[in-house]
Amino acid sequence: MSNLNVEELKQRVETMRDCYFKGFGNAILGIQGKCEHYSNKPLIPEDRAKFILEDLEMIEEHYRKIPFSKLNSNSDFAPLFVIKDLLGRFGEDVREFLKYPAKGERVNRIKNIGTAICWSGVVYKDNILRRVEELRTLPGNEDFRVRITDYRGIEFMLA
Repeated sequence: MSNLNVEELKQRVETMRDCYFKGFGNAILGIQGKCEHYSNKPLIPEDRAKFILEDLEMIEEHYRKIPFSKLNSNSDFAPLFVIKDLLGRFGEDVREFLKYPAKGERVNRIKNIGTAICWSGVVYKDNILRRVEELRTLPGNEDFRVRITDYRGIEFMLA
């Protein structure tokens, strides 16, 4: 149980929700899979490279909008800081791969960094769910729910 009062806890959950990216892991894994698929090809078709870049840019744009200066990196938000750090290297590797597709070290780094990013996202989602459960233990908040909108604009109930 945290030291936050009900309103602080609700605010924390709302901020966490605003930073959450539904479909994030699928987008990262999609980029990884496409890079791996094209890793033994001499050239990536232009339309496929465009799709990979669009997904990468969508993720990067989301992370540019997160107000990191207002978040505590030693708290529930810590996984976001890890993702932010890894995302820069991931993006560099993906862009370099699209210029020069080659199996080996670059594809392995894309896979390894992408996997680390995805697991950090899982930890972040677990942090949100843990805070929601904590809030639900407080009188009058038993039915508290969190609605999120994914990158396609579809609304979901996270918890």
